[in-house]
Amino acid sequence: MLARIQLRPQQIVRESAGVVLAWALLATSLLVGCAGDESVADAPLTWNGPNAAGSVIVVVNDTMRRDRVGYYGGTAASPRFDAFATDNLVFERAYTQAPWTKPSVASLFTSLHPSQHGVLGHPKEGDDDGAFLNDVLSDDFTTLAEVLAEEGFRTAAFVGNPWMTEPYGFAQGFDVYDDSFAGWDTPGRRVSEAALDWLGSVEPGERFFLYVHYMDCHQPYPPPNAQDVLDGLDRIAADTRELPRGVKASIPKPFKTLLRERGVEPSLALIDIFYDNGVESFDEALGVLLDGVDGHPAGSDTAIVVTSDHGEALFERGYGNHGRGLYEDEVAIPLAARFPGVTPSAPRRNLIGLVDIVPTVLTYLDVPVPSHATGASLFADGARATLVSEGVANKPANRAVFRGRHKLLWQPHGGPDDVKTALFDIIDDPLEERDLLQRAGNAEALIDDL
Repeated sequence: MLARIQLRPQQIVRESAGVVLAWALLATSLLVGCAGDESVADAPLTWNGPNAAGSVIVVVNDTMRRDRVGYYGGTAASPRFDAFATDNLVFERAYTQAPWTKPSVASLFTSLHPSQHGVLGHPKEGDDDGAFLNDVLSDDFTTLAEVLAEEGFRTAAFVGNPWMTEPYGFAQGFDVYDDSFAGWDTPGRRVSEAALDWLGSVEPGERFFLYVHYMDCHQPYPPPNAQDVLDGLDRIAADTRELPRGVKASIPKPFKTLLRERGVEPSLALIDIFYDNGVESFDEALGVLLDGVDGHPAGSDTAIVVTSDHGEALFERGYGNHGRGLYEDEVAIPLAARFPGVTPSAPRRNLIGLVDIVPTVLTYLDVPVPSHATGASLFADGARATLVSEGVANKPANRAVFRGRHKLLWQPHGGPDDVKTALFDIIDDPLEERDLLQRAGNAEALIDDL
């Protein structure tokens, strides 16, 4: 497995013949019938140079998809995230490297893709020959926490996700790794308070790395109050999508009773309200954390990154949850960041992935970036040309490849639907409803001819 660490992003891309086809199609507008690729490149960031005295906090809210956050036009109220994004840097095209927690956080910590770090399956699961069965993050890989600990930073993590408990290898490099409250319904406020208790122990002049992982958007979604449901009655009643049996059974009885009293049947719109409540619950917990950081002596000199590990399918393609697909609902994530000394700018349109967090943070903190990192620092000149998402559980060959405004889905092992290969213009078609490969004829036959 360690040999795969030498793969660069371009080599990962070339592993799928479908990717070669996609870029050939993009270069031949007669085949796809679309205009040339428009530039989405940002101007370089304006900054004062590396912050050799600064610290960093990385905040991850599990399962928070980009398009449901208020700042991005979503239906959830997220005033604290929105204000943070507006005042600092916000990214419109951020993507996870995997649609579930273990591989995505491993990529965030190492700047390696899932096919490189090997955290690809649930315990005792893998492909037939076990080649992709590596269920813990190997200590052969250097993590962000290990790099910063070696540089003298105090390091701590407070994690709510049971997949991130210490046996899975994520504690490497942390002086404190608190997974004592890991659970599927851990309240975000509890995570914030634990993190702030530790932050209170940081002495003036000490540099630190704090990682905080919330679970507010993860199933089971925190139920909203009754008034939120009443306010959404029209939305619930108008939703005619079929409600899967298991989903209906999971709706708490008080909400079923409330709807029945008003002559309204439960619908997927009710699940949307539950999910939005998770976003709003996280936003409140984020506010607690940000207020506490602002009150700390090092607060004004601390970089903060706020993002998610992956999104959540909400039955757009017939199923809920995550980990099965590489459509936007599961891989498009929010990302906003504050770097003291960096001038806020208009929303950033460059492609950015979780693999870019390590080189960005280390470059900002004036710490050498490990040579194995596959990500790109935001402080480097030039836009990222290509980004890869993969890491679908037990389907290691499945990939989404982003280039410019286009996205190729390559799903030889199948995805959440029957589509094996598809090409989308994500700028014009963010819901991925118009497959450009269909205009090119039989995509599978073209691939076979390569």
